[in-house]
Amino acid sequence: MKKNILLAITLFICVILQETWMYGLRIGNAQPNLVLLFVVFYALFYGWQGGALLGFCAGFFMDLCSGYYIGLTAISFMVTGALIGLFVGEFYEENYFIIALAAALGSLLNAIIYWFCIYLLGNQVPFWQSLFHNFLPNMLYNCVIACIVYVPLLFFYSNKRE
Repeated sequence: MKKNILLAITLFICVILQETWMYGLRIGNAQPNLVLLFVVFYALFYGWQGGALLGFCAGFFMDLCSGYYIGLTAISFMVTGALIGLFVGEFYEENYFIIALAAALGSLLNAIIYWFCIYLLGNQVPFWQSLFHNFLPNMLYNCVIACIVYVPLLFFYSNKRE
């Protein structure tokens, strides 16, 4: 019960920060995505089921806050959380290369899934243009932010895991 409350509070804080402060940290087309990074971290620790569940809830909450295409972020975060949780398995918590790699793969995977869903809805943005102008800069930015944010999250949650 305490774990779920702590999870909900952390998710709420991430969403509030994402919707308010993260736009100010924008560099060109790149903007960090704290909520996605939280889903990736959670999937690393709790596997594909935890990553998928938190990804869906976090994405749906983000969709409700943004008002764009309700359910699209929920789907992309859910699939991303599940796949990151499946592929990583057990890892050494202090291995920052795995954290950066998971953040990069999660960011790229999420962007591609979201682009594909938007494409199916009729938005004809060229894939290669999106890849080079949006996906890759966001991926690199999220890698840097992941390494910075991971240390306090690891410290905070290390005593909270079951």
